[in-house]
Amino acid sequence: MITPDSPLSALFEAGTDGMVIADDLGYYLDANQAACQLFGLPHQDLMGCRISDFAEPGFNFEETWQDFLHQGEMRGSFRLIRPDGGVVMVEYMARANFLPNCHLVTLRDVTEIKSLQEQVESLQSALAASVCTPEKLGQITAQMDAEYCLQQIGRHIPGIIYKFCQNLDGGFAFPYSSEGLREIYGIEPEAVRSDASALFNALHPDDIQLVEESILASAKNLTPWLCEYRITHPDGRLLWLLGHATPQREQDGSTTWYGYVRDITEQKESEIALRRSESQFRNLTENLNDMVFIADVDGTFSYVSPNFEEITGYPIDELLGISFAEFVHSEDLPICVDAFHRALLGEKVRGAEYRVLHKDNRYYWHSTNVSAMRNDEGEVIGCLGIARYIHDRKQAEMAVRESHIRLEIALESADIGTWDWKMQTNELVLSEEHWRNFIGATEGVVHHNVNEWISRIHPEDMELVSENMNRHIRGEIDIYETEHRLRCEDGSYKWGLGIGKIVERNRLGEPLRFMGIYQDISQRKANELALQELTNQLQKAQKVAHLGNWSFETQTQKVTWSEEVFNLFGMSPEQGEPTFAEHLTRIHPDDRSFFQNRVAEANKGIPQNFDFRVVRAGDEVAYLNARIEIEQRDEQVVRMFGTVMDITERVKAQEEVYQSRELLQTILDALPQSIFWKDSHSVVMGCNQAFATAFGRENTSFFIGKTDYDYCVSRKEAEHYRTCDRQVMNSDRPQIKLIENKSNADGSINWVETTKIPLHDADGKVIGLVGIFEDITDRIQAENALKESEAQTRALLDAIPDMMFRYRSDYVLVDYKPSPQVTPLIEPSQFLGRNIHEVLPDFLAIPTSQAIAETLKTQQIQVLEYELEMPEGVRNYEARFAPCGNDVLSIVRDISEQQAALRERQKAEQKLQSLLSRTQTLNRISTEIRNSLNLDTILQNAVNAIFQEIQVDICAFVWYRADTNPPCLENVKEQKNSGIPSWIGSYNIDDLPKLFYHLFHGKIYRVDVVKDSQDEPLKEFCQQSGIDSYLVLPVHTAGGTIGGFEIGRVQSDCIKGCECDRSWLDDEIELLQNLATQVAIAIYQAQLYQESKAKGKELQKAYRELQETQVQLIQAEKMSSLGQLVAGVAHEINNPVSFIYGNLTHTSTYTESLLELIDTYQELYPDPPPEISDLIEDMDLDFIKDDFPKIISSMTNGASRIRDIVKSLRTFSRLDEAKLKSVDIHENIDSTLVILQNRVNGSNGSPVIQVIKDYGDLPSFECYSSLLNQVFMNLLINAIQAIEERRNLLNTAANSDYRGCINIKTRLAQKKQILIAIKDNGIGISPEHQNKVFNPFFTTKAVGQGTGMGLPTSYQIITQNHHGELSFSSAPGVGTEFVIKLPLA
Repeated sequence: MITPDSPLSALFEAGTDGMVIADDLGYYLDANQAACQLFGLPHQDLMGCRISDFAEPGFNFEETWQDFLHQGEMRGSFRLIRPDGGVVMVEYMARANFLPNCHLVTLRDVTEIKSLQEQVESLQSALAASVCTPEKLGQITAQMDAEYCLQQIGRHIPGIIYKFCQNLDGGFAFPYSSEGLREIYGIEPEAVRSDASALFNALHPDDIQLVEESILASAKNLTPWLCEYRITHPDGRLLWLLGHATPQREQDGSTTWYGYVRDITEQKESEIALRRSESQFRNLTENLNDMVFIADVDGTFSYVSPNFEEITGYPIDELLGISFAEFVHSEDLPICVDAFHRALLGEKVRGAEYRVLHKDNRYYWHSTNVSAMRNDEGEVIGCLGIARYIHDRKQAEMAVRESHIRLEIALESADIGTWDWKMQTNELVLSEEHWRNFIGATEGVVHHNVNEWISRIHPEDMELVSENMNRHIRGEIDIYETEHRLRCEDGSYKWGLGIGKIVERNRLGEPLRFMGIYQDISQRKANELALQELTNQLQKAQKVAHLGNWSFETQTQKVTWSEEVFNLFGMSPEQGEPTFAEHLTRIHPDDRSFFQNRVAEANKGIPQNFDFRVVRAGDEVAYLNARIEIEQRDEQVVRMFGTVMDITERVKAQEEVYQSRELLQTILDALPQSIFWKDSHSVVMGCNQAFATAFGRENTSFFIGKTDYDYCVSRKEAEHYRTCDRQVMNSDRPQIKLIENKSNADGSINWVETTKIPLHDADGKVIGLVGIFEDITDRIQAENALKESEAQTRALLDAIPDMMFRYRSDYVLVDYKPSPQVTPLIEPSQFLGRNIHEVLPDFLAIPTSQAIAETLKTQQIQVLEYELEMPEGVRNYEARFAPCGNDVLSIVRDISEQQAALRERQKAEQKLQSLLSRTQTLNRISTEIRNSLNLDTILQNAVNAIFQEIQVDICAFVWYRADTNPPCLENVKEQKNSGIPSWIGSYNIDDLPKLFYHLFHGKIYRVDVVKDSQDEPLKEFCQQSGIDSYLVLPVHTAGGTIGGFEIGRVQSDCIKGCECDRSWLDDEIELLQNLATQVAIAIYQAQLYQESKAKGKELQKAYRELQETQVQLIQAEKMSSLGQLVAGVAHEINNPVSFIYGNLTHTSTYTESLLELIDTYQELYPDPPPEISDLIEDMDLDFIKDDFPKIISSMTNGASRIRDIVKSLRTFSRLDEAKLKSVDIHENIDSTLVILQNRVNGSNGSPVIQVIKDYGDLPSFECYSSLLNQVFMNLLINAIQAIEERRNLLNTAANSDYRGCINIKTRLAQKKQILIAIKDNGIGISPEHQNKVFNPFFTTKAVGQGTGMGLPTSYQIITQNHHGELSFSSAPGVGTEFVIKLPLA
């Protein structure tokens, strides 16, 4: 807009206020540095924006802008929303037509301290409202009473009433189950009270996964559990059960279900039998090619087979319950009704044919067999039918009938007769009327005998007819076809064409029936004789003119030449026509490719006219002109024909003329001016290279024979050139140095200076003109730029409200502009032309002269602020100095109000320092939210997302502006393809009433095909934009604002439903509705953002302390419960195990003694009585003697294992060690591994996880043993779960190679620390989660699999209880390592 080196540029950039230049629509064309700082955008990003992009939604830009353009000048204020979310109060002054169609807007930041006061009040309110109240506890006693009542009720209800729990460790239990458990499962309720494994073991193997997945899904989503499954009763019965329960999440993170299970075995067996019967029927019907149906007595369908949908297109549910009369053609309905009634009366109806309406709204032929269906009492309850699709057969039958009729009509219209020769009887049947007309006979003359027909054949043609007929009978030719003469009744002969074929033979191959047609071709034969005579005459004329004719059959490749063609190619007719390949050898080598291309073009159906060279005998080169015409059939070229003429003499004469012209052309091409010459009709006869280049061509030959219409960009420009041509030639006077426009192909326009001079022949008659033009665009642009710069400078000076001065380098004031807003210390007119040191006080003159000198030295803008004592008090001023050639331009502004506001703001900031320091974190978060919740960004991102994902051609966001007068719709954001006009702007709601109705009432307005729409205003709007499919998606926010998305597509010419159809799909509409909901929420949040304030730093601290307290309380209660559980389990198990383990030694001794006794007895009494022998054989005494010691050994090992587990549980919990005590770290780790043994040794069906222990030499460590054991448990469980999660994510092939591994390493560090590292090769922790793993309640696991308390609890135990360190390192897909550092005392 403003050239950088002009004085206007210095004035524009030096302005202290933001200044922008806008076009007629308000879009920014240029802006100074102050404006860019005010808007918070770089210069390139600000271009193309306008005020509405930054103003609040309530600011009616369109109406304000139109009022401004009408008034010519306007002042006002508004709230400016910066891209970073900052809000600035701005006053503006606008002046219209600062330049032609350009308008200047000056913007000033006048943000008041009131905004800070509002912020303080809002913060204080937020802090006052942030006080938390403790949660109330209770309902434990009521719950116990409810459980007691439930037990009493459950004893009298069939089935099982139960309470089912999933613990935090993943285990299941039934704290309560009614007595029905014993009856259905054969298991005592007490057996599953703490462990539900017995119930899961009873599940049928095929249903285990179903039950487990349904329980986990119910726990995750807190949805009711409903499942049918099978169990195996201890007595061997297979039972079907139906279970349903309602889940709820407990405070500790576990899940509890309350539900009911009942036995549905009898019901399921009935269902299975019924399904088996139905399956057999459906297999039968579904494997039939026909359609099977059952109709009730009223004719409605109660069953239809799947083939109905495949054949008719109707989904099954659209047929059921509908009468067959709805689908039968009205003309055929009586047939179907009659057949249906007869079937109901007991008749088996067969082969009823009728037409049926299919889903595509077309009727098709069906055939049906139908019979009655009876119930057990013999009553007719409906009809069973089998329908068959016979449309193709019916269409074929009708086509045959129609083809016979069409054949008769065609033969009659073509004057063709038929004949039928029965060869065994020699009977010949002719078309009587046609035959009588052919031979000129009366009615009584026709004889049906082949001998009579043979007698009429001309004697000279008899041999040809007989030969062709015999060849066809022998099978040598497929069709008999002969042209011959037949004698008429008056003795004359007519030419006839006979065509026929043997249509029937006996088993020996002898012909029985010969049928064909005949036609009178006498006229054609007469024309052929006349044509032959004309051909002879033409050959004579061609020989004289050296002109020959030829033809080429494309299918047969047959070439036919006239005699003169042979002469032109230096050949004799005796040599015969060459093949196409032989013909190419006669073409000059340099012209063969050209010749072949021309023939190929002709073969595409394009006539040709071209010259080429041939080589005759003796290497004589001749020039020939060829013309090719084509003959087409069914859009295919079947024949080429044309002429060949010798043009050798003409070509030689043209070459001599060309050589002389070439010299002249070389001279003209060397001139820089564009030169051309035309004939009297303004047809270009020649031009130089400069002329061709000016019109975008490389070759001057392009223009020869062309007119201005052929190469000018616009028809209007061409007509202007031709008008000037006529004036020059009609007046016979030259046109000298005419300045005019010339349009270019790229849309640019050049200025040219044109001279045209008439040309005369020898008699002085005007025969054309010669023209010369030269491009003077640079000169014109320089002149215009100078004028524009001067106008801009004048307009900008008038538009800037500040006072301005211009100084010379010697500090002399040479010019000034006063301002009503700035009161000068001394009237400038008094020191115009004087040095500033002579008239200004030193405190102002010295810094002013320094600023002038620095500006000239650095060529950069300098800023000077100062105070002056004025009659109304002290005023503050700002002076900006900018270089302007050898002078300096100074702009002076009164900034007293701004400085006063700044001082007030500083005072307020001091008062709010303590409050702001407490809300520092809150402000930072608010800034981030503000950056991410910018309304313009939200709308533009939403528009871009719809444009890209839904693949539309234009998408815009429109606001309903209810506060304008009149209310309007304003499009504020859009994304579109090039070529579609912009929708940005305002629209009167009365112009688009239906669109507004849908938008206002929150209804989607969907128009798949605009051209078929009845909404004429919308139809006109879309057609102007080239839109074929249109959609309005309303967006209503919770705050009451109304907007929506306008979306359009450009359709291709296609059929509805085809692949290229771009109508709106239901999936797209659903996606857009979901997106609109999210956008509505985002818009509302963005609107609320300006009013919302975050809580203070004290609230965050209190919240963190509350979280830590919750963690400690939960942990304390959890460990207390765990200690009681372990104590109970250890005590209850340890006593009976000790009893068993102590007695196993005696049992082993007793066993050995008894076995020794038996051996002794058998040795002494080898032949016991038969009763003892039979008993020994029945009990397999030898096996017992061998297996009994093994059983005792196995029981000993099992008891030892239980004793080890009890010991590990006691070591893990350390219930008797609540205080600090020295322990063996390795023993604690091993105890934890024993508890987790079933998770790592593969006993639960999962692959084995390898545990590698790398223990160092550690001293005893004084610690809280139970708490430390809990840390080991949490870290090891996390490692196991990470390995299992990685294994589940791998595919089968990769999973087979993956082996889970946990490394446990202990070392004594030099700094008197114990180091414990637990490393796994599991899935790892993603980077975005690594800084949250120690936060309370943070978890990435599914509901029921983790509470987010393990790692935070472990962190507290290590850091607070043991004053140690807990850290980790992790890589996704590689694994995680946790390191514990415990200080030694």
